[in-house]
Amino acid sequence: MLRLWILIFMLGFTLPTGGLQAAIPVPVQKAQDQAAGSPSEAAAIAVRRHGGEVLKVQKAGKHYKVRLLTADGRVKEVKVAAK
Repeated sequence: MLRLWILIFMLGFTLPTGGLQAAIPVPVQKAQDQAAGSPSEAAAIAVRRHGGEVLKVQKAGKHYKVRLLTADGRVKEVKVAAK
């Protein structure tokens, strides 16, 4: 029985602490926090999130479609909520 307690005690010091921190939930940003009021604001949000260079911004209903050119030469379309 003493061996079991010693084993449990020693394991407590050898477990990585990073695993415990990963279990803490990270607050998710609300959609309102990232909604854009203008095409230029939508472009700025898209670049901040994904990087790249803005090619085109279009209003499409309740969101903006932002077309980005990535560093590796691909074209990526991103949706950003509109206010």
